[in-house]
Amino acid sequence: MDTEINKVHDSPPKNTSSGFSFNIFRTIHSWYLPTSRTLAEDSEKNLLSMANINLSYDGTETVVKNETQSRPDIPDARVMNVSVDKENFIRTLYMKNKNEMTEKNLVITHGFGNGLGFYFKNYEELGNKSKSNVYSIDWLGMGLSSRPDFKINKKHSPEEQVAFAEEFFVESLEKWREEMKIDKMVLLGHSFGGYMSSLYALKYPERIEKLVLESPVGIPETPESMRDLVDHGKFPEKRPKEKDSLPKSTQDSSVDKNQGRVIDRDEEIVERLRNVPFQYKLLGKAAYKLWDSGQSPQGLLRFFGRYGQTLTGKYISRLAGLNEEEKKALSDYMFHVSAQKGSSEYAMGVILKPFSFARVPLKNRIINLTVPTSFIYGEKDWMDQSAGKEISDSLKVPSEYHIIPNAGHNMHLDNPEGFNKVLIEIINNNHQE
Repeated sequence: MDTEINKVHDSPPKNTSSGFSFNIFRTIHSWYLPTSRTLAEDSEKNLLSMANINLSYDGTETVVKNETQSRPDIPDARVMNVSVDKENFIRTLYMKNKNEMTEKNLVITHGFGNGLGFYFKNYEELGNKSKSNVYSIDWLGMGLSSRPDFKINKKHSPEEQVAFAEEFFVESLEKWREEMKIDKMVLLGHSFGGYMSSLYALKYPERIEKLVLESPVGIPETPESMRDLVDHGKFPEKRPKEKDSLPKSTQDSSVDKNQGRVIDRDEEIVERLRNVPFQYKLLGKAAYKLWDSGQSPQGLLRFFGRYGQTLTGKYISRLAGLNEEEKKALSDYMFHVSAQKGSSEYAMGVILKPFSFARVPLKNRIINLTVPTSFIYGEKDWMDQSAGKEISDSLKVPSEYHIIPNAGHNMHLDNPEGFNKVLIEIINNNHQE
């Protein structure tokens, strides 16, 4: 497929408002929340400069110069804003495969609070070893895609609200596909991206060659033992001391030798929650109310202003597969893309309950998938791997299930070599079809 994009959306125009009061407000706001569209774009460029790809930018943006530019073995990549309607665009990274005859297309969709920059450790190898063109996008309303107003009609039923939010993402992806003139694709979705990619594959199976779900959120139903907490924000009451005896095992199941009871993973989590200190229960209840009222983690980050960079820094510091320079670049990128105008992030409280359980679980929906599907989880993933394994075993279409060693939920960052190896095998293997 020859991709010549004619409709490239320029970056949003700079605010040209004038006046003393406006300038004072802008100065104070810039000090309190030191971000802007320009700073966000710069943070993306800085992060992608570490991706070992020859990177160019369309529109008004400049080519990134780095030490890889003269090397023919390094993939060429373009970053562009692809229009999906008159007002909105989707940020896109595109790497054309050096084999001009290839018809395969890999499309990568990121997780919640992330962006296409989170795959900077994967682009070089995917560009060189996969027999595919590679596309990576920022979901509409996230990353460096445009930020339309996202409003939910609270008069509608919860199910109708979920359907509206899901359609927002699925249809924007379909408009992007049409604009890119992609006939069929290997669609990869991470976490929230996996949730939406599943729904896209259910609605547009004719556009999917293979579906790859990287630790998708929202598959299982809310466990009975956690419903009071997840649905109502009620922490379980503490057991009397004489009955409060549980093993310290963190495995999926463990045996209480005192009572001979088998305690499954969910019950063990509940038991730990019983012993949460009172002050943390108060914080937990406050967080529950904020989530259920439509607030978002990004809103909290914006509230903390310049100190929000400390929050993203602590989050990124846990990623074992990055050096200090990469962690700093990724943390800056995460802060700046998260601190932009609130938009489709508000869909999360509509689609997901606290603790990342779906209001309308995927479990009873994706069992109807009609395309070859692969599930990938990290060995130390916090997501419920057993839910993916159960679906993988139950699908009537070719299905695979993979565990990436030495990796958690962000396995493409924790163990990029292991993740790339599995993904490239899925893309290049024609026997799964």
